[in-house]
Amino acid sequence: MHIRFTLFRAALCSLTVVASLSAAPQDPDVPPKPPVREHETPKPEKLELGGKLPSPLALTDIDGEAVRSQALLGKVVVVNFWSFTCPIMKGWETRLKAIHDEYGAREVVFLMINSNEGNGEIGDREPAKEGDEPYAKIRGYLAERELPYRVLVDHGSKVADLFQAKTTPDVYVFDPKGVLVYRGLIDDDPRGNKGEKATQHLRGVLDALLAGEEVEPRATTPIGCGIKRPAGAAAGGRRGRGRGR
Repeated sequence: MHIRFTLFRAALCSLTVVASLSAAPQDPDVPPKPPVREHETPKPEKLELGGKLPSPLALTDIDGEAVRSQALLGKVVVVNFWSFTCPIMKGWETRLKAIHDEYGAREVVFLMINSNEGNGEIGDREPAKEGDEPYAKIRGYLAERELPYRVLVDHGSKVADLFQAKTTPDVYVFDPKGVLVYRGLIDDDPRGNKGEKATQHLRGVLDALLAGEEVEPRATTPIGCGIKRPAGAAAGGRRGRGRGR
């Protein structure tokens, strides 16, 4: 009996030692592994042609209403980096408004993103009530030109950096699956003097998508005023092709 008790006690001690080792803290020089979350997908650092609009992604418009990427799935979406002080953007404004009105009536979603915090165009504060500066200036410009745009503000140029946006304008088109199928010019007529001879890049992509056709991702080189990122922000993409300000 004494022998059996001794063996039992030895076995119990062995189990205690094993349990203690299992519960021992990790080597402080080895960083702990982060917990694995089910269905977790890493967010891309940069959005590329053929890539999907990241989710979740949200921006607030000048009236304080949030626009979330999840709500855009199933729709054709046009995103344009926009400025009310850029003369090159103003040169396209009438033609872009015509496209907005025509295709907006066909349920294409148009979103204008203003990332110009560096020159004070959107300030450094979140949107507030109507009339709050600096958004009153944006509202005044939209009213003066009768532009029906929904303008989102991008403080810190975070979305501009994600999209690798360089200029105003800089157009991005997403298909109903949220895939980026086009990025670049509205048309190839920045001065507005080609008339019917201009190549209608944006219209062509929208026509194809609304017809249910597959659109091969493609890009043209944007032309416009450089986005004015805030001080200390990434310098990438401050100027467009030869026309940045």
